[in-house]
Amino acid sequence: MDFTEGGDREVAQGRLNISRAVPKWSSLAVRQIMMFDIAIQYQDALGNWITSVTVPNQPPLILNGMKGVAVLCPGKRVRAVDQDGKLIDIL
Repeated sequence: MDFTEGGDREVAQGRLNISRAVPKWSSLAVRQIMMFDIAIQYQDALGNWITSVTVPNQPPLILNGMKGVAVLCPGKRVRAVDQDGKLIDIL
């Protein structure tokens, strides 16, 4: 495992510094996972899903986006899907 410089030495000596003992790729990997945009869609009268807005993959932003689309399209079903088309949430 590739630890940041000196991190594994400090752990071995009993001086644990959490920020230095974490693999350096972990924060980058988490940021890349969180970068996916989420499409907020509504269902039209013919059953087609229409993308209204895209938001970053953060739960409060997804919920606010879905509520906003629900207000703009009353009576329509609203959902959030990721870039692969997987369902995240539906109202």
